[in-house]
Amino acid sequence: METNTGLYRLTDYSNHFKILQILLYKDLIINSTNVRILGIHLMNYGLDWRVHQHRHSFFEFHYVTENDVYTTIHSTEYRIAANHFYLIPPGAYHSHRQAPGSSHIGFALRWEFITETDSPRPLQHQTVSNELTAIVSTLLQASSQPICDNHRVIQNTLITILEDTPGNHPLITFQLRLCQLILQIADFYRSPLANRPSEANLPFLENQIVKNAVRFIDENFAMEIQSEDISHAVHVSYSQLARLFKRYTGETLTCHLNRIRLGQAQLLLKCSTKSIGQIAREVGYNSEYYFCSLFKKFYGISPRHYRVSWDRLNE
Repeated sequence: METNTGLYRLTDYSNHFKILQILLYKDLIINSTNVRILGIHLMNYGLDWRVHQHRHSFFEFHYVTENDVYTTIHSTEYRIAANHFYLIPPGAYHSHRQAPGSSHIGFALRWEFITETDSPRPLQHQTVSNELTAIVSTLLQASSQPICDNHRVIQNTLITILEDTPGNHPLITFQLRLCQLILQIADFYRSPLANRPSEANLPFLENQIVKNAVRFIDENFAMEIQSEDISHAVHVSYSQLARLFKRYTGETLTCHLNRIRLGQAQLLLKCSTKSIGQIAREVGYNSEYYFCSLFKKFYGISPRHYRVSWDRLNE
């Protein structure tokens, strides 16, 4: 199934991919962490393939072996050429498309890590657990920019797995090999070059991070979110996001969140008969006292007096 150019055609392994479906949703437990494979399949969808924007709670890895495809992640579109791959972390909005009249071939691997936090962890297992935690952290913070698999390390590992599928190997053999594949993916993202955008793209990518943070706030301000929740949603550290946000917007994350919440509170005070406490809760504040203090700090007037003043203006 190797061509005369030394490359493999994944389409020759379509039945092998089907055999691997037996691995889905069968956990491999490493100390207190379950590694669960959710999907491994051939990507050969024909001309003009398109998937609209969506997100999910697991990792999704795509590897292109022939032609190319376009993927948009957090509003940034990337072209993924042959022998390149990219990783979509949990919660990242993304979509896919082909250029008109084109198609691509590759494979996709989906998985999740489930940690049993309540289970005791023997001291001798802590080193392995800490290493696994570091791997998960690496994958969560990985850049979504496509990476070239110059020596076909990942492709060769996959081919080895596929060629062994018709055999009588135990199920755990393939579970361990897919875990090895995930570790190889993590190794790529551990490289300093993998997560370092070019200087030309850096301002654009930083701006995208800030725009994604603003969108997250706009969509979730009514919930009990903190600054750390925002940084987690855009997959950067809190300190990095705080620095970028201040640079690009001129205000802190907390200030922006409060401004959005209080702006919505103004509308509710003017356009509804809801109580002050109810309005406070609807815009994300559990404490009516804190809400009133913050409102007065921002606007120089209490919510109650603001409502009375507005009503008088409209009499």
